[in-house]
Amino acid sequence: MIEEHVIETVKEEREEKGFFSTIFSWLGKNFKFLFIPGYIPDDLVQRRTHFEMLRSKRKFIRRLKSTLTLIGIGLIFVIVSVQFYVFDIISQLASQEQYPS
Repeated sequence: MIEEHVIETVKEEREEKGFFSTIFSWLGKNFKFLFIPGYIPDDLVQRRTHFEMLRSKRKFIRRLKSTLTLIGIGLIFVIVSVQFYVFDIISQLASQEQYPS
């Protein structure tokens, strides 16, 4: 509700101002951004980091859902499981082995 009120007031302010006054006010606020190389406004930095965080999470989850990833994780799990059983079987065979005299 508060956001709707803020949006309405911003729209009303834009309607009250003329086209050229809106352009000049934007130029005044973003003068450094336009003419100084490497300057990035704080609000732009915050929006970009928020967008990158959301995008990277989506990419990570999408990558985990892919078929090849699931097969790879399953294959690693099988190999590790077999490795533990092989060591257990070898240790049992070594303890039971009888040497000929």
